[in-house]
Amino acid sequence: MATDSTTQTFNSGTLPPTLPSLSYAELLSNLIQQWAAQTKVSPSLASGDPLLAEFQSIASQGVFIENVLALLSSLTRAQTSTGANLDTWMAQFGFPRLPATYANGPVTLSVLSAHNTDILIPLTTIEQTVGGAIQYQLIADTEQAAYVSGSQNYLLPAGETSISATAQALSPGSLYNVQANQLTQFLSPPPGIDQVTNPGPILNGEDAESDSSYLARFAAYIQSLSKATGPAITSAIDNLQQGITFKLYPNTNNAGQYQQGMFTVVVANSTSALITNISTMLESVAGLTIQYNVLPANVVSGSVSVSIAPTAGYALTDLELPVQRR
Repeated sequence: MATDSTTQTFNSGTLPPTLPSLSYAELLSNLIQQWAAQTKVSPSLASGDPLLAEFQSIASQGVFIENVLALLSSLTRAQTSTGANLDTWMAQFGFPRLPATYANGPVTLSVLSAHNTDILIPLTTIEQTVGGAIQYQLIADTEQAAYVSGSQNYLLPAGETSISATAQALSPGSLYNVQANQLTQFLSPPPGIDQVTNPGPILNGEDAESDSSYLARFAAYIQSLSKATGPAITSAIDNLQQGITFKLYPNTNNAGQYQQGMFTVVVANSTSALITNISTMLESVAGLTIQYNVLPANVVSGSVSVSIAPTAGYALTDLELPVQRR
């Protein structure tokens, strides 16, 4: 039990929320103080004392429970979840994390002296850094002049000494980016080719999306879910305040005439402030390039008279006021 001096308040408004907690020493001290207060005995507990051992055991369990609760709290919201736990949270919405990407870029394949015949270089050719810590493999690239689409090979023409090809890292992520002239070995040299290198740095490999980027993209995704449909616009107006009476006229201009790509909202019992608020709200939910009007309803006065014939057990005077209100 914590004394009043150690009582902490759970601040649910903070981001992330903070849970009150006590250290092992604080928990142990509180237990001893409470025992002393209840028994009216001055505590003098030496190491090895059975009572002290019991208090230490309880304090240890208290720290464990605090850690479990802190972990549980962090997993109940996306903002405080991390890594695989955040992925699981987002999976409820079918919103996967953007995966790591593979670095790719040009490499130069060359021979020490020109050959009299064409040399075909297969896409299975693997280039690597010295020792093979980072490996790349040739990939199809129709923008490379030396790539032969029909055979899915790169071609070094007879009489030429080098060609440019495109290679991609075998593993994704920024760890497999390379600086210029780092890919200088073949895992297994293709027949007829002597050398390889990457003339420039290849730095377009990206790590998997970070938690912060993932959360920011999810927030933008949720905010973009507004649909520019009649029900969505109706719902948005209804959410402004209670008691709004309006009618939505699709493909209608402010003169009540047919006009594609425009809709008009006619609001009953409106004020200029309400008209402005609805117009502002429509900016965020109306479709791109869709025009709209928000107009106050034209009030048409009329008189209605009804005859009331109360059934047995009802007095006419009791019915008049409810009928007038309707």
